[in-house]
Amino acid sequence: MPGEGTPGAQNLYLAEDGELHFIATPTENQYAEPDWIATSADGRYVLFSTPASLAAGDTDSRVDLYRYDADSGDYALVTGGLGGAGNGPFDISPSLAGSFSDLGRRITFTTAEQLVPQDRNEAVDVYEWTEAEVGLVSAGTPGFAAVYDGTTPDGSTILFRTGATLLPRDRDGGELDIYAARIGGGFPEPAIQPACGGACEAAPAARPLRPSPSVGDRPRRLELAPVDAAGRRELVATGATTLLAEVPKAGTLSAQGKAKVGSGSKDVAAGSAKAKQAGPVRLRLRLTPPARRALARGKSLRVRLRLSLSGYKGAQRTAFKLKGKP
Repeated sequence: MPGEGTPGAQNLYLAEDGELHFIATPTENQYAEPDWIATSADGRYVLFSTPASLAAGDTDSRVDLYRYDADSGDYALVTGGLGGAGNGPFDISPSLAGSFSDLGRRITFTTAEQLVPQDRNEAVDVYEWTEAEVGLVSAGTPGFAAVYDGTTPDGSTILFRTGATLLPRDRDGGELDIYAARIGGGFPEPAIQPACGGACEAAPAARPLRPSPSVGDRPRRLELAPVDAAGRRELVATGATTLLAEVPKAGTLSAQGKAKVGSGSKDVAAGSAKAKQAGPVRLRLRLTPPARRALARGKSLRVRLRLSLSGYKGAQRTAFKLKGKP
């Protein structure tokens, strides 16, 4: 088409109702096919990867994922991240770009780029995009990557593998496990009809787009995931880490850590979180200033941690060692 596209490059066009429309130039290399292209079943959307900057928020020259809307002629930058976080030296992985049964609503992709604050590693993670919102699916645990395994046709469940501990019942010490990140969490519950007269529409999900990955029935007791090596390193380096617990009911979850500092046992860590219902809960554990000073001087601490839930009899206990900074 004269005046549209780049001569000698690979150009992407839409043929519709006997007319031809230029979409983009995914690659300037005339001998290389674009890395990835997919079209929605109704032909309205086309998803493609390209290093070209087709949206104002794309300021880098790395490979990003775009969705083109044939009805509006607009480009959506799928891998832009929150606040333009997706402009670092990272490419997305189009070959693992997920299920595209409904490109209008949900798109799954993988990248090592930290697109949201919850992504705390520099390894590959699974992300989901829905209408200009991006959410982290695979937790972004420091030191652990995730491998995308598939998405159900309706987009409600994303499967991935990781060595990270995302549920307290995962106690195999970093072995690869398969997790199901399901909208609503857990196994499917019986359908409940809304109590309203006319047509009802569910409220849009808030960020993050999915709850923490959850499997199995509701926990019957208080459980605490082990404080792994990555969590212990984070405690020493920053003075805080995130604990993962499962609670059998709503309440206030509290953690208290004691260790021998100087001549006696002292409180060295604490944290609390509100649990609105039974299921997984994340709690931020922070070291006290004396504990941080002791670690900074090269001292090691043997921490005895107690986890309790308001209105629940019994507590979970664990112990771990923090090695002081050399």
